Amino acid sequence: MSGVDVLPTLCDVLDADLPGRTIDGQSMLPMLVGDQFQRTKPILTFFYRTSPAASMRMGDYVLIGHSDDEGRKKTHAIAAADMPRIKSTNLVSFELYNVAKDLGQTKNIADDEPETLARLRDIMVNLHRNAIEEGPSWDLPPAPANKKRK
Repeated sequence: MSGVDVLPTLCDVLDADLPGRTIDGQSMLPMLVGDQFQRTKPILTFFYRTSPAASMRMGDYVLIGHSDDEGRKKTHAIAAADMPRIKSTNLVSFELYNVAKDLGQTKNIADDEPETLARLRDIMVNLHRNAIEEGPSWDLPPAPANKKRK
């Protein structure tokens, strides 16, 4: 279960309609009442200040995505200059792991399973692009000046 599953689960419990926009999660009600649950929507995580920048779990596979801005300096606090970068970030290289066989994600199998890589890469890139397009552009303050601490 993930935080993105809370809204769909509550709507399901209350028999309420989901909002008319993209919802990343899915209802966990079957699991809560003791039924079998199978995730059908992958969960994408993206954080612009990390390298790699994205991950996605789908079935037994975990896909790791590296962005085209991983070489730039990452600040701790999000600032106005970060927003355009976040909105224009692309995922450009990938690692693929089968966690059913390699729980520690020690062997990148991207070259061994090119069809799986291509399928999951397309899903990840689309989810990432949709999140960027649908997400707001925040009106943020400039980055704080670097001050030496005493």
